[in-house]
Amino acid sequence: MEIPIFVVISGSDLYGIPNPSDVDIRGVHILDRGLFIKNCLYKSREGEVINKMFGKCDFVSFELGKFLRELLKPNANFIEIALSDKVLYSSKYHEDVKEIAHNCICKKLYHHWRGFIKHLQNLCEKESYNNPKTLLYILRAYYQGILCLDKGDFKPDFGSFVSLDCYDDEIVSYLFECKVDKKPIDDKYKEKIKNHFCELDLLLDESYKNSNIRDKPLEIAKIKAIELYKKLYFEDVIG
Repeated sequence: MEIPIFVVISGSDLYGIPNPSDVDIRGVHILDRGLFIKNCLYKSREGEVINKMFGKCDFVSFELGKFLRELLKPNANFIEIALSDKVLYSSKYHEDVKEIAHNCICKKLYHHWRGFIKHLQNLCEKESYNNPKTLLYILRAYYQGILCLDKGDFKPDFGSFVSLDCYDDEIVSYLFECKVDKKPIDDKYKEKIKNHFCELDLLLDESYKNSNIRDKPLEIAKIKAIELYKKLYFEDVIG
Protein backbone atom coordinates (compact mmCIF):
# COMPACT_ATOMS: atom_id res chain seq x y z
CA MET A 1 0.00 0.00 0.00
CA GLU A 2 1.30 3.46 -0.90
CA ILE A 3 1.62 6.15 1.77
CA PRO A 4 0.80 9.71 0.55
CA ILE A 5 3.12 12.64 1.24
CA PHE A 6 0.89 15.29 -0.34
CA VAL A 7 -1.90 15.70 -2.91
CA VAL A 8 -2.60 18.94 -4.83
CA ILE A 9 -4.56 20.34 -7.76
CA SER A 10 -2.50 21.08 -10.86
CA GLY A 11 -3.21 21.73 -14.56
CA SER A 12 -5.79 24.18 -15.86
CA ASP A 13 -7.36 24.82 -12.44
CA LEU A 14 -3.97 25.89 -11.08
CA TYR A 15 -3.11 27.90 -14.18
CA GLY A 16 -6.34 29.92 -14.13
CA ILE A 17 -7.55 28.53 -17.47
CA PRO A 18 -11.38 28.53 -17.48
CA ASN A 19 -13.72 25.62 -18.10
CA PRO A 20 -11.29 22.72 -17.66
CA SER A 21 -12.46 19.43 -19.18
CA ASP A 22 -11.15 17.58 -16.13
CA VAL A 23 -9.38 18.23 -12.84
CA ASP A 24 -5.69 17.34 -12.67
CA ILE A 25 -4.84 16.00 -9.24
CA ARG A 26 -1.18 15.24 -8.53
CA GLY A 27 0.52 13.68 -5.56
CA VAL A 28 3.66 12.14 -4.12
CA HIS A 29 3.82 8.88 -2.19
CA ILE A 30 6.23 6.37 -0.72
CA LEU A 31 5.99 2.61 -1.07
CA ASP A 32 5.37 0.17 1.73
CA ARG A 33 8.28 -1.98 2.92
CA GLY A 34 7.37 -5.07 0.87
CA LEU A 35 7.12 -3.26 -2.45
CA PHE A 36 10.16 -1.11 -1.70
CA ILE A 37 12.31 -4.22 -1.07
CA LYS A 38 10.88 -5.98 -4.14
CA ASN A 39 11.76 -3.02 -6.36
CA CYS A 40 15.28 -2.87 -4.91
CA LEU A 41 15.90 -6.60 -5.39
CA TYR A 42 14.44 -6.94 -8.87
CA LYS A 43 15.22 -3.41 -10.12
CA SER A 44 11.52 -3.01 -10.92
CA ARG A 45 9.44 0.17 -10.91
CA GLU A 46 6.16 -1.11 -9.57
CA GLY A 47 4.21 1.67 -7.89
CA GLU A 48 6.51 4.37 -9.27
CA VAL A 49 3.58 6.14 -10.94
CA ILE A 50 -0.07 5.65 -10.00
CA ASN A 51 -2.59 6.85 -12.58
CA LYS A 52 -6.35 6.65 -12.01
CA MET A 53 -9.47 8.39 -13.25
CA PHE A 54 -12.26 9.24 -10.81
CA GLY A 55 -15.06 10.76 -12.88
CA LYS A 56 -13.54 14.01 -14.16
CA CYS A 57 -10.57 13.78 -11.80
CA ASP A 58 -7.29 12.71 -13.42
CA PHE A 59 -5.19 11.46 -10.50
CA VAL A 60 -1.45 10.84 -10.86
CA SER A 61 0.88 10.19 -7.95
CA PHE A 62 4.66 9.82 -8.16
CA GLU A 63 6.87 7.75 -5.89
CA LEU A 64 9.07 10.05 -3.80
CA GLY A 65 12.38 8.98 -5.38
CA LYS A 66 11.12 9.57 -8.92
CA PHE A 67 9.61 12.91 -7.94
CA LEU A 68 12.84 14.12 -6.31
CA ARG A 69 14.90 13.08 -9.35
CA GLU A 70 12.62 15.16 -11.59
CA LEU A 71 12.89 18.16 -9.26
CA LEU A 72 16.67 18.00 -9.34
CA LYS A 73 16.94 17.90 -13.15
CA PRO A 74 15.21 20.49 -12.80
CA ASN A 75 11.71 19.98 -14.27
CA ALA A 76 9.30 22.95 -14.11
CA ASN A 77 6.20 20.72 -14.16
CA PHE A 78 7.31 18.95 -10.98
CA ILE A 79 8.30 22.20 -9.29
CA GLU A 80 4.76 23.43 -10.02
CA ILE A 81 3.28 20.36 -8.38
CA ALA A 82 5.47 20.75 -5.29
CA LEU A 83 4.61 24.44 -4.92
CA SER A 84 0.89 24.29 -5.82
CA ASP A 85 -1.16 26.31 -3.33
CA LYS A 86 -4.29 24.24 -4.07
CA VAL A 87 -3.58 21.58 -1.46
CA LEU A 88 -5.94 18.64 -0.88
CA TYR A 89 -3.74 16.70 1.55
CA SER A 90 -0.44 17.59 3.19
CA SER A 91 1.73 15.54 5.54
CA LYS A 92 4.46 17.11 7.67
CA TYR A 93 6.98 16.20 4.95
CA HIS A 94 5.30 18.34 2.30
CA GLU A 95 7.25 21.40 3.48
CA ASP A 96 10.52 19.49 3.00
CA VAL A 97 9.60 18.78 -0.62
CA LYS A 98 8.64 22.43 -1.15
CA GLU A 99 11.98 23.59 0.25
CA ILE A 100 13.81 21.30 -2.17
CA ALA A 101 11.68 22.61 -5.06
CA HIS A 102 12.47 26.24 -4.19
CA ASN A 103 16.19 25.40 -4.24
CA CYS A 104 15.81 23.93 -7.75
CA ILE A 105 14.55 27.16 -9.35
CA CYS A 106 17.39 28.24 -11.66
CA LYS A 107 18.45 29.24 -15.19
CA LYS A 108 18.69 25.59 -16.21
CA LEU A 109 14.87 25.50 -16.31
CA TYR A 110 15.16 27.41 -19.59
CA HIS A 111 15.94 24.12 -21.35
CA HIS A 112 12.79 22.54 -19.90
CA TRP A 113 10.62 25.42 -21.14
CA ARG A 114 12.28 25.28 -24.57
CA GLY A 115 11.61 21.55 -24.95
CA PHE A 116 8.06 21.83 -23.60
CA ILE A 117 7.21 24.71 -25.96
CA LYS A 118 8.66 22.89 -28.97
CA HIS A 119 6.57 19.81 -28.19
CA LEU A 120 3.38 21.88 -27.86
CA GLN A 121 4.09 23.90 -31.00
CA ASN A 122 4.41 20.66 -32.99
CA LEU A 123 1.02 19.69 -31.56
CA CYS A 124 -0.34 23.11 -32.56
CA GLU A 125 0.68 22.52 -36.16
CA LYS A 126 -1.21 19.23 -36.21
CA GLU A 127 -4.24 20.95 -34.68
CA SER A 128 -3.96 23.85 -37.20
CA TYR A 129 -3.88 26.30 -34.27
CA ASN A 130 -7.49 25.47 -33.46
CA ASN A 131 -7.15 24.22 -29.88
CA PRO A 132 -7.24 27.12 -27.38
CA LYS A 133 -5.99 24.89 -24.53
CA THR A 134 -2.76 24.02 -26.37
CA LEU A 135 -2.22 27.67 -27.31
CA LEU A 136 -2.78 28.78 -23.70
CA TYR A 137 -0.31 26.16 -22.44
CA ILE A 138 2.32 27.53 -24.83
CA LEU A 139 1.65 31.12 -23.72
CA ARG A 140 1.84 30.07 -20.09
CA ALA A 141 5.21 28.36 -20.58
CA TYR A 142 6.63 31.46 -22.27
CA TYR A 143 5.27 33.84 -19.62
CA GLN A 144 6.36 31.61 -16.76
CA GLY A 145 9.88 31.28 -18.17
CA ILE A 146 10.33 34.99 -18.84
CA LEU A 147 9.02 35.98 -15.38
CA CYS A 148 11.20 33.41 -13.62
CA LEU A 149 14.38 34.23 -15.54
CA ASP A 150 13.86 37.99 -15.19
CA LYS A 151 12.82 38.17 -11.54
CA GLY A 152 13.36 34.73 -10.00
CA ASP A 153 9.60 34.42 -9.35
CA PHE A 154 8.25 30.96 -10.19
CA LYS A 155 4.51 31.36 -10.76
CA PRO A 156 2.04 28.96 -12.40
CA ASP A 157 -1.00 31.09 -13.20
CA PHE A 158 -2.01 33.70 -15.76
CA GLY A 159 -2.97 36.15 -13.02
CA SER A 160 0.69 36.35 -12.02
CA PHE A 161 1.83 37.15 -15.58
CA VAL A 162 -0.23 40.34 -16.04
CA SER A 163 2.67 42.45 -14.73
CA LEU A 164 4.90 41.36 -17.63
CA ASP A 165 5.39 43.97 -20.37
CA CYS A 166 4.99 41.21 -22.95
CA TYR A 167 1.67 39.96 -21.56
CA ASP A 168 -1.03 40.24 -24.25
CA ASP A 169 -4.36 40.55 -22.48
CA GLU A 170 -6.30 40.67 -25.75
CA ILE A 171 -4.98 37.30 -26.93
CA VAL A 172 -5.32 35.63 -23.53
CA SER A 173 -8.88 36.91 -23.06
CA TYR A 174 -9.81 35.81 -26.59
CA LEU A 175 -8.45 32.29 -26.03
CA PHE A 176 -10.26 32.08 -22.68
CA GLU A 177 -13.47 33.03 -24.49
CA CYS A 178 -12.89 30.43 -27.22
CA LYS A 179 -12.29 27.75 -24.62
CA VAL A 180 -15.41 28.59 -22.60
CA ASP A 181 -17.70 29.00 -25.62
CA LYS A 182 -15.99 26.23 -27.64
CA LYS A 183 -15.62 28.63 -30.55
CA PRO A 184 -13.26 28.11 -33.50
CA ILE A 185 -10.26 30.40 -33.56
CA ASP A 186 -10.50 33.14 -36.15
CA ASP A 187 -7.76 33.21 -38.84
CA LYS A 188 -6.96 36.82 -37.91
CA TYR A 189 -6.21 35.76 -34.35
CA LYS A 190 -4.19 32.79 -35.52
CA GLU A 191 -1.78 35.22 -37.19
CA LYS A 192 -1.70 37.43 -34.09
CA ILE A 193 -0.94 34.42 -31.93
CA LYS A 194 1.85 33.19 -34.23
CA ASN A 195 3.42 36.66 -34.24
CA HIS A 196 3.15 36.85 -30.46
CA PHE A 197 4.87 33.45 -30.16
CA CYS A 198 7.73 34.77 -32.32
CA GLU A 199 8.06 37.80 -30.05
CA LEU A 200 8.01 35.66 -26.91
CA ASP A 201 10.56 33.27 -28.40
CA LEU A 202 13.07 36.10 -28.69
CA LEU A 203 12.21 37.44 -25.24
CA LEU A 204 12.69 34.02 -23.60
CA ASP A 205 16.17 33.76 -25.15
CA GLU A 206 16.98 37.31 -24.07
CA SER A 207 15.78 36.65 -20.53
CA TYR A 208 17.95 33.55 -20.34
CA LYS A 209 20.99 35.44 -21.60
CA ASN A 210 20.53 38.32 -19.14
CA SER A 211 19.21 36.38 -16.15
CA ASN A 212 20.88 36.90 -12.78
CA ILE A 213 19.30 33.93 -11.03
CA ARG A 214 21.50 30.94 -10.11
CA ASP A 215 22.69 28.72 -12.95
CA LYS A 216 21.67 25.36 -11.50
CA PRO A 217 19.92 23.87 -8.45
CA LEU A 218 21.65 24.55 -5.16
CA GLU A 219 23.79 21.68 -3.88
CA ILE A 220 21.74 21.76 -0.69
CA ALA A 221 18.72 20.60 -2.74
CA LYS A 222 20.46 17.32 -3.52
CA ILE A 223 21.58 16.90 0.08
CA LYS A 224 18.06 17.59 1.42
CA ALA A 225 16.54 15.20 -1.14
CA ILE A 226 18.82 12.37 -0.01
CA GLU A 227 18.11 13.14 3.65
CA LEU A 228 14.34 13.13 3.08
CA TYR A 229 14.46 9.88 1.12
CA LYS A 230 16.52 8.17 3.83
CA LYS A 231 14.29 9.55 6.58
CA LEU A 232 11.04 8.37 5.03
CA TYR A 233 12.21 4.96 3.85
CA PHE A 234 14.58 3.98 6.64
CA GLU A 235 13.58 5.91 9.76
CA ASP A 236 10.10 7.40 10.17
CA VAL A 237 7.50 5.58 8.11
CA ILE A 238 8.62 2.07 7.29
CA GLY A 239 9.22 -0.02 10.34
